[in-house]
Amino acid sequence: MSAADDSHSAFGDLLRVHTSVIDGIVVLSVAGELDVSTAPKLDHAITRGITGPLAGLIVDLSNVIFMASAGMSVLLEGDSTAKTVSKWFGVVANSRVTQRPMELLGLDQMLNTYSTLDAARADVATWT
Repeated sequence: MSAADDSHSAFGDLLRVHTSVIDGIVVLSVAGELDVSTAPKLDHAITRGITGPLAGLIVDLSNVIFMASAGMSVLLEGDSTAKTVSKWFGVVANSRVTQRPMELLGLDQMLNTYSTLDAARADVATWT
């Protein structure tokens, strides 16, 4: 099932996840509302990206307009899974909606977080 196919769920129009590959890394561009009803969609995309053949995954939250704790839990789970299979995992969080909650909960200390996609790509390039 492709990312486009995920939009057929009951909450599909609230969260969009576009999957691309840039420089051998999976990039998930996330847009919309990330909450308990939509987090499974991101979780599915992260799992597919991490279990694929590429070296790592970047979750770009630049276009997320709301993020609840369920979304942050999915990010922590994704990071843990990536470490288990020796893959790199990073998150672009560059707005009050995404960066601030992650800072308040200390996720910015637990995850590889970046203010831009380019910064994340530069860091993963040093890892691979």
